[in-house]
Amino acid sequence: MYDTIIKLMNDSALKEKTGNWLLKSIEDNFKNTLIPLVPKWLETYHLTWMTIIWSVLVVAFFYLGLENNLYYWFVPLFVVLQYITDLLDGAVGRHRDTGLVKWGYYADHFLDFIFLCAVIFGYALVTGFGIWTFLLLAVVSAFMVHAFLLVSTNEEFQISLFGIGPTEGRVIFIISHLTLVYFGIDLLVNLLPYIVGSLSLFLLYAFLASQIKLWKLDMQIKHNNI
Repeated sequence: MYDTIIKLMNDSALKEKTGNWLLKSIEDNFKNTLIPLVPKWLETYHLTWMTIIWSVLVVAFFYLGLENNLYYWFVPLFVVLQYITDLLDGAVGRHRDTGLVKWGYYADHFLDFIFLCAVIFGYALVTGFGIWTFLLLAVVSAFMVHAFLLVSTNEEFQISLFGIGPTEGRVIFIISHLTLVYFGIDLLVNLLPYIVGSLSLFLLYAFLASQIKLWKLDMQIKHNNI
């Protein structure tokens, strides 16, 4: 069993992300345009580590925003910058054949989680570290757990749901954040229960659909082995 788990983890590092998110073709064209423009001195691991910089800046600007709301307007900038470096790190590594496949898989996704925590921590500075902020982190983290469990069980890195992938998620976040800043970011306190509830329904659907699919696959394997 242990050997099987290790093999699945090793194989998963080689899996391409799958799914049909709405902006996928635009994103691919954008990525292919940027790859040749990346300076030679800027390596794939540099791009990956930049997520730490964007995470620190997100928290810093949320903190500064407590005194001056102007700083809240800059948070989406770091989301965009993190998107660009996250989009390019693996692509540049493959283009230059750096060989950092397993390291990239691990570091990239671990730092994605750190960035996610930084954003939610920033909102916690605004709303207070209450139960709804904790539940928001738990639900959003569960989506990441869901995706990686599918990698190990079905060897499929599915990253979209209802045509919504990481790119669309960032666009929704930016629009929502700017709207909140315009009308008053303190409104988030009242909106958090609805946000958590909506995300929980999406998570429930993803869980039910995936466990039904995996159950059927198990039965197919069982009957084929008889």
